[in-house]
Amino acid sequence: MVECKECGGQISQNAETCPHCGDVIREPKSKFSLIDLIHKISVPVVLSVAGTMITILSYFSMEGERQMEQTRKLLADAFDKDPIKQQYCIFYVDHLLASGRISPQMTVSVLSSVAANATNDNVRLDALRTMPQLLEQKNYREELKPLLVRSISSLIPSLTEVEILRRQLMLDIQTLVEADESYRRLLTAELLALDRSWSFINSKPEGNPDQKQIRVGLQIKLALLSLVQDYHRAQEIAVGLVDLARPSPELSKFVSDQLDTFLVSNPRTALRVISKSAIESLNGGTSLPRLAGEQRKDMPLVFIVVADESQQTEGEKLAQELRKNGISAQGVDVISSARNAQLIAPETLEIRFSRVANGEPVLTGLADQAKKLTGKEPKLVDVSADHDPGIYEIWFSKP
Repeated sequence: MVECKECGGQISQNAETCPHCGDVIREPKSKFSLIDLIHKISVPVVLSVAGTMITILSYFSMEGERQMEQTRKLLADAFDKDPIKQQYCIFYVDHLLASGRISPQMTVSVLSSVAANATNDNVRLDALRTMPQLLEQKNYREELKPLLVRSISSLIPSLTEVEILRRQLMLDIQTLVEADESYRRLLTAELLALDRSWSFINSKPEGNPDQKQIRVGLQIKLALLSLVQDYHRAQEIAVGLVDLARPSPELSKFVSDQLDTFLVSNPRTALRVISKSAIESLNGGTSLPRLAGEQRKDMPLVFIVVADESQQTEGEKLAQELRKNGISAQGVDVISSARNAQLIAPETLEIRFSRVANGEPVLTGLADQAKKLTGKEPKLVDVSADHDPGIYEIWFSKP
């Protein structure tokens, strides 16, 4: 028994109120209710992170009271609108994974929840940036790979309202691919499924998608374009991208700005040539031409790469001559425009290629044509490790 501080009466030390005067001895500890948390979350957020709830339930069933309280706090911060709490949540969840005190599934779920629910642009960006950085946790890399692929790709439609998020999201997808090339196939499959779903929903006769819906479709196509390595497929995606954006000057500018980032920072010649052609079509208000049927079969695809604008005319002439000789020269790329891709012109004329089955006759014929038209013996460089398959590139030497 203890003495009540208000009236001096004797009461049980476990009592919450004094039976004599009614004074509150101690506040009852509120219990965490998952149902209450779900009711507080908006429906779009629940849908965007549907997998989170399953992860939460399974996680709570395995952890003790201390871990459950810790996770409750993380989840409350993740769904809170307070950017300070969400920022702390981003920092802390990464620390917990590194120390083995939280599972990879819960880590990705919390970060996905922050990215989907945050109203502050910087917080969303930090959540997106942190997700690819989780790959540095080597002990969990294999577990994290499928989780990150699903989570980041599922956030694409929900994060298209803010310009900077569109740019950052594509950079984060590229970060994943650079960290592990196997992500390319998985992310491409996820995005293709999203693209098909969007087209099915918004291409019906009675469908009339608004600007926001169209931006979602454009963002999916842009992310796909940054990933695919098959030139014909990339060209088809670009055609659809231009057709979708062209009716609106605002959307045309948005897509042109996005494609311009590829020109500045992407090292892939084929992507830069496609991006340049798409920008020209959007600026001119015309459709992007599709590849001719005969170009889609057995004809090798060749790109001319020049160091700067002073060589562009010479590169165009070479492309025209190659076309006259039955070689499908797709375009000329000026690497000086790709200032963030750190591309350097070689010391001598080069033909860079990705080795493919029965590709030797094509390579030999292309080398003969290049020598005949330029008067220089080209150096053959196998760049299969980081080159789009089936692509041949003639690189001019430094001026």
